[in-house]
Amino acid sequence: MDINLERAFISSSQENIRINAIESIVEKGFGKESPITSIETTKYGDVNSCYVITITNPMKKLFLKVENHDLIPQYYSGQIERENASIELLKKHGFPCPTVILCDITKADIGKKYILTEFVDGYLLSDIWVNLTSSEKKKAKEEIITLIRNLEEVKNPYFGDIYENGNRGKFEDWNDAYSNLTDILLKDCVNAGLFDNKELETVKSAIQKSCTKIKNNFHPCFNHMDIHSKNIIVDRAEDGIKLNAIIDFGNSMFGIPFTDEYRVCNYKFFKEDSFISEIPKKFIISKDEQFSYELLFDLECLVFEGMMKSNKVSNLKVLSKCRAYLITA
Repeated sequence: MDINLERAFISSSQENIRINAIESIVEKGFGKESPITSIETTKYGDVNSCYVITITNPMKKLFLKVENHDLIPQYYSGQIERENASIELLKKHGFPCPTVILCDITKADIGKKYILTEFVDGYLLSDIWVNLTSSEKKKAKEEIITLIRNLEEVKNPYFGDIYENGNRGKFEDWNDAYSNLTDILLKDCVNAGLFDNKELETVKSAIQKSCTKIKNNFHPCFNHMDIHSKNIIVDRAEDGIKLNAIIDFGNSMFGIPFTDEYRVCNYKFFKEDSFISEIPKKFIISKDEQFSYELLFDLECLVFEGMMKSNKVSNLKVLSKCRAYLITA
């Protein structure tokens, strides 16, 4: 059997998984009497190696996500743990998520962490967006805003990682969590050669300034951290769309409100037109708190770009934002 390649892997953290490794995972989940009829790489997704698997007896589609800890930037490590913990948490709160079949974070099964879930039927929102009418798009945007606001209602006692012993830690104050997150991101940037020493000091100075000014007025809440039109699965409905599932929780954490709202407005980074241009702000946020979640997004984008197999990586946006922030009162 061959793996049907939808596309070439374009991230340095991805790799082709051996077919016998995939077969052993399926056998562990369903036994020897459930033969695989097809394996294909996914159409989208860049951090992990992901596959859609079709089996018979029972006739079922599966989704496999594999993380290679040795290749992934440290900020993104723990993808499988976050995926598993987030699905468990959000299902308890009634959110539509894929069903987990197997999850191995020990690397005992195939030498890498993986999670196997049922495949969610439907369309990626990005694939049908151009075919929606203006009124359908308006309604879809309203539903996405509601989804994000509902996620913000999933509260937690601490800021930081969604699972135990993750490198994002657990912190009572947002400034401590933010300081730790930016420290991880900056180390990834340095390892990828994205900042020289002078540039690094500029960014660090801006982070230190914002840490002293953040007021910690918010209760920690669930942040998906990667909500965009390729991570929302829908069906067509008479008045637009019906939400089938939210997917891809590998970057999720407990953070401050408005983080996902900001990100969903700024995903031109994925070379698609932003499908929501602006969301009415629900919270009053200081410029220092706003700087913190914006800088996290920009640094994360920089690390992501550095992970891709491309030479077109620029740190100008991050440096410009930090220099502008440093000269403000």
